[in-house]
Amino acid sequence: MNVNKFMVTGGLVAALAVTGFTVSSTGADTDKFTPKTAVEHEWVDYVHAEINKKLFEAYDDGMAVFGIDKEKYQYYDLHVKAEEIQELSEDSAQQLKSAVFESVLGDDKEIKRGDIKPGLFLNKDDRNEAFVLFKSSEDGKNHIYWFQKDGSTDTWSLARKDVKAGKKLKPLKMKKLEEFKASQQANQQN
Repeated sequence: MNVNKFMVTGGLVAALAVTGFTVSSTGADTDKFTPKTAVEHEWVDYVHAEINKKLFEAYDDGMAVFGIDKEKYQYYDLHVKAEEIQELSEDSAQQLKSAVFESVLGDDKEIKRGDIKPGLFLNKDDRNEAFVLFKSSEDGKNHIYWFQKDGSTDTWSLARKDVKAGKKLKPLKMKKLEEFKASQQANQQN
């Protein structure tokens, strides 16, 4: 699966905090944190890597539970700009994003604070099919929302949704900045 590398520290952390990945335990307000030293840049890279590992642990479990071949889909962050979804026109991508936000994050949303951040997956072969997947942190249930594009009207809509049991993930634990610095210094001395 190709993963676009466009996540920015503040946007990523803010988006994850909204859906429950709180990184306040890392010892800095990462949303406003600006790395100044090489070690601080390494720590930011470490934080991103740990968050992405946890996200894709959840997505992989969901795809396995629903029997989805992950190689057939391109991942996009829900907060990606419409023009960055290369497989679709900007207009079509914006319509898809609108349908997703209305169905997944709207008033009747099933997602709760603390759930794993939803990911958007676009079918590489059939550009008229996409899904959003997220995991409930409370019980490990996987939630999937399938979207279909109507070729005649060129509009996206929710086609179906499903929920299936999955594995409950352990909470995300990361080293605080000071712990990270200490481990880096210890590694340099060895």
